Amino acid sequence: MDLLETIRQRRTNFNIDNKIPVRDETLIEDIKTIVYHAPSPFNTQHQSVVIALGETHRAVWDAIKENVKASTTEKRFETLKAKIEGFKKGYGTVLFYDDVTHIRDYQERFAKVKDRFETWMHQAQGMVQINVWNLLASYGIAASLQHYNPTIDDDMKALFNTGDEMILRAQMPFGVPSGDVKTKDFKPIEQRVLIKK
Repeated sequence: MDLLETIRQRRTNFNIDNKIPVRDETLIEDIKTIVYHAPSPFNTQHQSVVIALGETHRAVWDAIKENVKASTTEKRFETLKAKIEGFKKGYGTVLFYDDVTHIRDYQERFAKVKDRFETWMHQAQGMVQINVWNLLASYGIAASLQHYNPTIDDDMKALFNTGDEMILRAQMPFGVPSGDVKTKDFKPIEQRVLIKK
């Protein structure tokens, strides 16, 4: 699939199964390439990922389920439980992190733009996320971007042995698509792209 077709095909998909049409080693190497070459402010290289597969992937969603259960009403939990179980049925999860120690160092070195680093950090993190998502889509792998943090932060730190400097930003469960994908409504593109000559 070429780049533009991949972008057209990429969608949020909660319906995933426990398989993918590519070898683990290939997917891991491709994600490493994305992280390695990701742009970052002043080349801070603060973006990191954890690729959770197999039992570790399922442990992620078990921990999320327990956290959600403890932090919401019983009625709300029953609604979210099915969604979380659906993510657990998938093949794996990519967890996206920022290492803020890199950012703090650069904020001290470049004090005049210190306040801009937070925005730049989020922009650079988003680039990693969309590139990983498009990679998955190029292989015919369905995914969605989830944000159960910060309530799950302590459990993820324990699971992956990450320190306080590693800030969890999002979780991307993935697997082959099962079931229909919701259609997406689009605003007229002329409202969103302006051409000035």
